Amino acid sequence: MALACLRRARTVSDFRERVVQVVQAAAASLGVEARLDVPVDESQSLRADVYLLSRVPLIVIAATSAQRLMEAEIIWLDAARRQEPAYVLATVEDARAVGINQYTQANYYTDKTVEFTGAKALGELVAHQLRH
Repeated sequence: MALACLRRARTVSDFRERVVQVVQAAAASLGVEARLDVPVDESQSLRADVYLLSRVPLIVIAATSAQRLMEAEIIWLDAARRQEPAYVLATVEDARAVGINQYTQANYYTDKTVEFTGAKALGELVAHQLRH
């Protein structure tokens, strides 16, 4: 009985879907093709949530956990090792949820890691990167 009182209620997050929707809209506004759930590493085991077919491919990872954020880092390292042009953008719903240290470290092992602050900010960031 006491444990049931302490257990937190689980909430279902639509974070990944929101990120995908925003990124697709930004890409469409610039005429850039977006592909979903694309394998992006040499072994084909790690997947981009959204892969944008721009001059320098933009790989977007909706990091819903510390593990998923680490996968973004591995994707970036793998692309760098293979000297394959790619820009890895990881976004987290809440930096505290994945761990502040992990979030801070991820900026060294991705091209950019950001906390999702809203659709407009993420859309502008994606559009800016696609223009360059």
